[in-house]
Amino acid sequence: MKVLILVNEIKDVDLSITSGVASYLSSKGVEVFLEEELALKVKGAKPVSSNELASISFAIVLGGDGTILGKAKKYKNYDFPILGINLGRVGCLAEAQPDAYEEAIDKIIAGDYKVEKRVSLEGTLTKLNGEVKNVFAFNDIVILRGTSLKMLDIHISINDSNETSFFADGLIIATPTGSSAYNLSSGGPLLIPTANSFVITPICAQLKTITSLVVSSEDVITMSIGQHKISDYIPNIEIDGAELLPIEPGDVLKVAKGSKTLNIIKVNLNSSLYEPIFKVTNTFVK
Repeated sequence: MKVLILVNEIKDVDLSITSGVASYLSSKGVEVFLEEELALKVKGAKPVSSNELASISFAIVLGGDGTILGKAKKYKNYDFPILGINLGRVGCLAEAQPDAYEEAIDKIIAGDYKVEKRVSLEGTLTKLNGEVKNVFAFNDIVILRGTSLKMLDIHISINDSNETSFFADGLIIATPTGSSAYNLSSGGPLLIPTANSFVITPICAQLKTITSLVVSSEDVITMSIGQHKISDYIPNIEIDGAELLPIEPGDVLKVAKGSKTLNIIKVNLNSSLYEPIFKVTNTFVK
């Protein structure tokens, strides 16, 4: 068995947790790999190559949800599932804590686990000048008004029909994974992680009658924004909270179900469907 350990070095500065995980895996006869620079700092680990990536059994990500999403996107062209060990605040995607990861690893080695395959978002931003930019998200794609105090005139259609428009500070398109993030804090519903659907939630819409809309993952969502009343700002598209693209009047953002899935290892097979809410509550409500 070959395991790749992916690390947020800010969360594990001295690599003590990483070294502990690597040592435990090695004691179980597992071949341990890390990204090249880190492999030199962890005893018993080997640098992973492109050839080795194709034969990785699973990856362990040490970090918060952002780290898990970032590493999953980096290696999205490989099919190995991910076990998250939470070094962040909430850890909705993580199955283990840094002081209790041995049991999770033992269960995986014994085959006592399942893999949740979660849908992604993929699409294009076509600029008015014809330039095309690709977008991909495991969590959410958000249109934001930027630094302006003015609301956006947002136009949206599903499958090129039923077009509607409204004024709001922005718009969230979330996967089931992302439904427990910005969408939830904006009043949107929580989706079951394995649901084949997306949720569209306006941010502070002018009319409160406009609420979240859950659509099928087979639907195509098209968005654009109307002409600004002022011209000294440009709204943004935020992708998984980590990438920004400007969007201007005349640009068209079109998204649909992605070709890749987020493969999350679950060892807590009896956990509640509402576990993400419990984790958020336990983190921020003391």
